[in-house]
Order: sequence, then structure tokens, then C-alpha cells
Amino acid sequence: MDFIDNQKQIFDSLINIYNNKNYLKELNQKRNQIIEVFEQIFNDEATSFQLVYNNSINNGKYYKIESRIKRAESLREKFFRRNIGLDLIRSLELDIENIEEKAKQRKIREQYSLLDDVIGIRIVTELKADCMSALNLIENKISLFNQGGIFFQTDFKSQPSKMENGLEIIKLKGIYGDKNAFELQIKSKIDAAWGDIDHKLFYKDYSFTPMKDSLQVSMNNIGELLNHIEKFLYDLRETNNDTGDNYSNQRLVDYLFNEVSPKIDAKLNINYDLKRILEPIMFFGKELNIGDSIGDINFELYERISEFEEYKAYESIRKYNFDYVLLEVIFINCLVYIEELVEETMDYNRMLKHYFVVLSKYMEKKIRDTGGNIEKNYYKVIFRKMYLLLNCVEDPDILFDSTIYKKLRLIDKIIIDVIVEDELEINVNRVSDLFTIFSFSKGKRISEYEYDEDEDYIEILTKVKHQVEAMDNKALIDFCNQIILNIAKDIESKEEK
Repeated sequence: MDFIDNQKQIFDSLINIYNNKNYLKELNQKRNQIIEVFEQIFNDEATSFQLVYNNSINNGKYYKIESRIKRAESLREKFFRRNIGLDLIRSLELDIENIEEKAKQRKIREQYSLLDDVIGIRIVTELKADCMSALNLIENKISLFNQGGIFFQTDFKSQPSKMENGLEIIKLKGIYGDKNAFELQIKSKIDAAWGDIDHKLFYKDYSFTPMKDSLQVSMNNIGELLNHIEKFLYDLRETNNDTGDNYSNQRLVDYLFNEVSPKIDAKLNINYDLKRILEPIMFFGKELNIGDSIGDINFELYERISEFEEYKAYESIRKYNFDYVLLEVIFINCLVYIEELVEETMDYNRMLKHYFVVLSKYMEKKIRDTGGNIEKNYYKVIFRKMYLLLNCVEDPDILFDSTIYKKLRLIDKIIIDVIVEDELEINVNRVSDLFTIFSFSKGKRISEYEYDEDEDYIEILTKVKHQVEAMDNKALIDFCNQIILNIAKDIESKEEK
């Protein structure tokens, strides 16, 4: 008998030992005990880690805990693919004769129990974001797992890791009661499904194929596409949760489409798409706590608010866009509805100021939603800038372009750094106001703005420009350069006069 045939015969005996019904029963008992620990901890802690949802519309979990015992065929394949069979034969000094000894078989079963993937635990989550929540739960509640007899042997900081198919995976090695190893995988439903398909198509063989490079690129492209799908589904879920958390929001949406939308259509004599302004309207509803109705819509209120002293350019701005007209009408009607105002008690300047404050808060929310890490009550800074702009710029974007206010915040920080570092005596707000005003392209600009003749604005702006250019942010660099160019042209034109 040659070497290969001899090893194959020993492998057959090893598989028979693994397939012993009493041993498999023991493995299943251990698996159930491990699962019990996981389920108990997750049931107790999942809420604190945003892994459950519970609202007036629906409730449930964003995860499911699954398990399996490795099949004998898979173990045999592993004997060859990872040489585990040969390792067992060598370490336990096995041969055809002694493998039948009870002492040898007991040691073989002990070694099987310590293979890290004989027992497999899998947490399948709704989305990839939930995978990180599950990982955070385990890491933060590690003492509870230890009390349950589970100890992890993988560094949490190394997770998730990248697989050869371009997707990320969370994979933790663990041991239960010092005698049974297991492998925990945490995957989203999409990654789990694609992993199963990928496994059937290629069975982990990316290392040797004439098309290795193109195959790897294809896998990575699919992985990137799945990441985009995950993000879309996460955004969709968050939107649904925002509605579901307060059922009155849904009733307000129904009211807007059933009662308000037909009146707008009749007024404009078109089928106006209310979804264009639904997001800010819903924000108004939350901010003003209006409940599920905004009352009747009186379009005449728009015409009455025509004389106000504080906002010189706003009357021109409000005529640029029907969306702005309708938002203002709806907001003012909301105030009238919740405050039960009558015409004799309407202070239009106060109502408009309230409108701009709420728009500033809406702008702050938009910045936060796009990853802007801004300080609390930043809307006050936005309102100050908006108030400045409303007095001298006729650009409708000043009301709703949160991307510009987000960039201005970054530039404001650089302005402060430059002035403090160079010990300049110029007022920070003066320089910040210049950037703010020239951030918007339409209208009168700052024809009425007077510069301090004793201040070297160009020098300060150049220092700010150099600081911005040192950042790895092309959009901000282009934004800053265009503003400085416009300011320089304006200063030059005024000097010529």
C-alpha cells in the first residue's frame, strides 16, 4: 500500500470516529449551550445597541443567531485542503493499527473539539451597520460572555477583515469551557447570501486560475455594488423608522397629501409634486409640534406679508421659486393654526423671524445628516449668516443650500486659526462675513459693503487660502479659491472708484 492509500485509509477511520452518533450528540449539546449564552445576552442587551426596533407600527430584531456542526464531508475535504488530517496523524502518532484504540480515539475527539470551525455560530443581521452593532455588543459585554463560559481569542480591533471576494467579514475565534472551540461569523443578509453564491461558484479558489486578476476585480466590483445597496437600504430603513417612531407623523403625511396637496394643485392649476418640499414640512411639523394636521391653508397670508423692515432682500428671494412660496405659506399657516392667531394679533416680522430660525435648524440637521460633526445649536451661527445674507444678497440658495453653510463652517475655523496664530487685530466676523456673502452668486452681492481701508484683506485671505490648500479637500479648495477671487475683484473695483 503506497503512502496516499495508507493515509486515505486512516482518514476513513478518522471520519468514522467523527461520525460516531454519541460524539455528534455531544457536539450538538455544546453547540446548544453556546447558542443559549449568545441568545440570553443578546436578548438582554440588544436594545441598548440598536439591534431591535419597537414602534407603533412594528417591532422585531435586526439579527438572527444561527449555528451548525461541520459535516463529515467538509471535514474530510479540510483534511486535504489544510492538511489537518496529516497533522492529526503526526501529532497523535496514528497508524492503521492503533487508531482503533479507545485512548487514541478519545484524543482524536478532543482534537476535533478544539478545531475552531467544527462548531460554527453565525449572527445574520438585517444590514451591515447592524453587524458592527452586534460586534460592539459582544466587545462591551465581554464579561457576560466570560461568565457564561465563552472566551474570545480574536482581537476585536482587527475586525472586520477583508475577504478575497472583496467583501468584509467579522470572524471571531472562541472557546467554550476550555474544551470546545467555535468560530463566530457576523454577516448581513446580503453578504451572507452573496457568500453562499460565491462559495458555490468558486469554492474559495482565487489563488490559482488563469483568470485570477480579472476574477478578483469582478469580485471586488460586486462587493462595492453590494456596499452601495447596503447604504441605500440603511437610509431607507432610517426613513421608515423616523415615520414609524411616531405614528402621528404618518397621519400628518396622509393629511398633507389628502387635504393640502389638492388645494395647492387647485391654486397653481397644475399637479404639484408635494414630495419636493415634504422633508422640510415634516421638519416644521416636528419643530412646531403641530401633530397630525396643519389646519386650513390660507394663501392670502403670503400676500399680506409684504412689508417688513428687517429683511431687505428677502421679498425678492421669495419670488424666485414656487417651492419657497409654498413653504413659507405652509409655515405661516402652521403658526396661525397652533397659536390660534387672528389677523389683529399677527406680527409678521416675528413670524418671519421664526421661519428663518426654523430654516436654520433644518439646515443644521441637513449638515449633521451628511456627516457634519458640528457643535450643539450651530443653527444660531447659520441664522446669523442667513440674517446677514437676507439683507444684501438676492440669492435664493441662502435659504436651503446646506452644503455651502457646511463649507463655510470649515473656513470659519481656518479664519480663526489664522487670525489667532498671526495675532491679527482684525475682527473675525468681518472676514467671516466676507466669505459668507461671496459664497452666493446671485443678486446685489455686496455693493453696499464698505471695507476697512486700513486692513489688508488680501493678505488675510491669502493666508486662509494657503491653510485650505493644505487640506485634502478639493471641493473646499475650489470653493475657497472662487470666493477669494470674487472678493479680490470686488475690492479692486471699489478701489478704482
